[in-house]
Amino acid sequence: MGVTTYKQKFNKKFGYPLNRSNSLEQISADTGYKLKGLKTIYKKGVGAYYSNPESVRQNVKSAEQWGVARVYSAVMGGKAKKIDQKHLVKIDKSKLYDIKRYTYNQAKKLNVKVYPSQTKGKKIDVFKNGQKVAVIGALGYLDYPTFILKKGKKIADIRRKSYKKRHEKNRKVKGSNGYYADNLLW
Repeated sequence: MGVTTYKQKFNKKFGYPLNRSNSLEQISADTGYKLKGLKTIYKKGVGAYYSNPESVRQNVKSAEQWGVARVYSAVMGGKAKKIDQKHLVKIDKSKLYDIKRYTYNQAKKLNVKVYPSQTKGKKIDVFKNGQKVAVIGALGYLDYPTFILKKGKKIADIRRKSYKKRHEKNRKVKGSNGYYADNLLW
């Protein structure tokens, strides 16, 4: 079977199974487009489903499906890109947290993907199976890999011990923000 839809083209480009569904957050994280713009494009697609039903393909079963299809078309260079270009705004990567190799390695062990967060004041968005499961790390604070780079391993180990003691309750709740922060940043 060849690649025929923009969803399949997206999945092929980013190494996912061809028919996998992706959240808007995942599409944003992979493409570097702001989530706000993708949500606007999605809403326009949902509206078009109702206001212009003759343009909707027969295999489309819902307004939501048509909205997501419009997002895939826009980010993969289809007709929607020309119409929705003003909503496709790239994220200013200079304002995002620089995820360290340590965190990527930890993410691999947990079977999650990490991306610089688009949430104001946060470091990392954590995804599992294409869905955002956590938003972790406050931007104003250092973490274990950053302490190693800036202050050395000895200080980083002291700070890590202090962090783990301070966050004893929530860091062990599997799947929580505290759990992911503990495992990915400390």
